[in-house]
Amino acid sequence: MDEKHEDEAYYECDFAFAFNDSNFSDRVLTIEVMPDPDPLLIRTQSHSLTLTTISPNRKRRTHPLTKDDEDSHGNDSLLGMSWSKVLQVRTIHISSPILAAKSPFFYKLFSNGMKESEQQNVTLRIHASEEAAVLDLLNFMYSNTLSRTKSAAAVLDVLMAADKFHVESCIRYCSWVLRKMPMTCETALLYLDLPSSILMSDAIQPLIDTAKLFFATNYRDITKFAYEALNFPLAAIEAVLSSDCLQVPSQDAVYEFVLKWATIHYPKLEERQDVIGSRLSRLIRFPYMSCRKLKKVLTCKDFHPHLASKFVLEALFFKALSWCKDASPFFRHTGLRCIASQRVLNE
Repeated sequence: MDEKHEDEAYYECDFAFAFNDSNFSDRVLTIEVMPDPDPLLIRTQSHSLTLTTISPNRKRRTHPLTKDDEDSHGNDSLLGMSWSKVLQVRTIHISSPILAAKSPFFYKLFSNGMKESEQQNVTLRIHASEEAAVLDLLNFMYSNTLSRTKSAAAVLDVLMAADKFHVESCIRYCSWVLRKMPMTCETALLYLDLPSSILMSDAIQPLIDTAKLFFATNYRDITKFAYEALNFPLAAIEAVLSSDCLQVPSQDAVYEFVLKWATIHYPKLEERQDVIGSRLSRLIRFPYMSCRKLKKVLTCKDFHPHLASKFVLEALFFKALSWCKDASPFFRHTGLRCIASQRVLNE
């Protein structure tokens, strides 16, 4: 099926005519736009949209805040945000069946038996930086299309909002739109650095695969782009080194590059050992390294000793088997007899 039309079912159910129309709505959604949190009080991620609030005494919120949330938790749950100051109020006529069908968040909001599920007027509080993305997301749930698709940043904002409200169809649509845009190093890095909740979604995997392919294709010669590659995050380095099209003079060069990159990004020895052992060592083809370099692996402090011994032993065993297969029958038979004789003498 054509990738563009992989969600044809959504296009067939176009309710754009009903968006914000009282004639086709059963509830009123009041959106209160609040000031963004102080950047000194909250650690923002690389994306431009921040959809979470943090309490000094509570874990970070993973769901949008409704009016009743504040009533139940009080003002102490809002991390110094000026929630009493409403910058703007928007009122939108909504159809609860349409929103509930597209979003588990709204489905739960309208059917959980709590006070807000019985009210016709529902209040949702968002940050000022979220406003445009949330409004576009609400429109998408009716029309299955976005109004802001000219810039990757705008689509990423909607993607973050879609993840927050669990609108899987919008995540899939944003992924498709972003894949159509020209891929650059900056945008590819943004895609690989999305929050883990988004990266685990199946809907976003095609975009992540495209970003990884960009790095694997454009930076396959790590000796030529060593300076740029040394500044890449872990996900980008894994994409480059795992490529079968990697261009390097030898696996010794890959080994040296991995150690240099890990030293820059993980200055603490224990952290460096962990990331090399769990993520990077599998990208080094030890059997194709020189024996001289394998000897250095055994004494390299950046590897856990037991892993270093394991990698070197497996590499030497592979080399021995390869030699036996490549040797002529006479020399292979003679070599094996010599090995057997030496073993008898040692015993």
